[in-house]
Amino acid sequence: MTQRPTSFDCWADATPALVHHPDLELYRDLFVQGSQIMDPEQMSHLTTELVLNFVLSLTNAETRSSIASVVLNFLTGKHLLLSTSSHFGGRMFVFLKVYPETLTVLSHLKISITGKKKSATMSYSEMAECMSNLGIPKVEEDYVPAFQSLEQMFLTNQAKQEEISSFSALTSHNIPDSFMENLASIPAHYKVPVLKLHIHCVDAFQDRDSERLLRLFSLADRVELTVWDSLGVLGQLEAAVSLCGERLRALTLHQSALSHREQELVTAMNALESLELTFPDDQAPGIDRSH
Repeated sequence: MTQRPTSFDCWADATPALVHHPDLELYRDLFVQGSQIMDPEQMSHLTTELVLNFVLSLTNAETRSSIASVVLNFLTGKHLLLSTSSHFGGRMFVFLKVYPETLTVLSHLKISITGKKKSATMSYSEMAECMSNLGIPKVEEDYVPAFQSLEQMFLTNQAKQEEISSFSALTSHNIPDSFMENLASIPAHYKVPVLKLHIHCVDAFQDRDSERLLRLFSLADRVELTVWDSLGVLGQLEAAVSLCGERLRALTLHQSALSHREQELVTAMNALESLELTFPDDQAPGIDRSH
């Protein structure tokens, strides 16, 4: 594979490989089906991550150096997605630390920060009311044990969600130390063309999180920020956003109500080339909604 870099191509014809590995035909079919429902960027990310995970998991520091140029060639023009909640980033972080020039060959780097905010869920009583007009299904007595109580399923899932939330609460920062360690070591002159920073379901940032965001902003000369369902977060990031200055070129706010101070912060972003705002149904903003 190192002698044929085109074998890493996301859209390469898999037929020659299937002749030798017919057991992989199912995976080929899954990719073909996935390409029908995913947009090109999602599909590219999926294939890129799978290939990198495969290559980096089979190499050590010594053997990795022999294929570094092939990996860099493979990544040229593609994008990487790093998430604070993903385990894949570990191997990629190690590669970035040793080969920081990787950033310069990418089309863009997308970093996803997901918080601990709970999404609204339908209660059992609401669902039971919706289904009440359907009546109680009749089942032969012998088959009754095969059916679970809907109420019990709701209670079980709720207990599991609370347990997961309790475990997640042990993490003091939305941006963990382990996530920043390798990125912080990248020399300042290595920059990715575009950094797309996505923040999802974050209740609050701590002061140190804001400092870490500023370090992430420094990875690129062009930053595109998306905030989704994170009430008040933009205001908490005011210092980092202000220091980002003209590097912040695009801002997207989805389902994130703005305070008066946050509206002032948005209108002061003179370098923005793109602005997209969508608000919760119960908010009538005093800020222009135009893109």
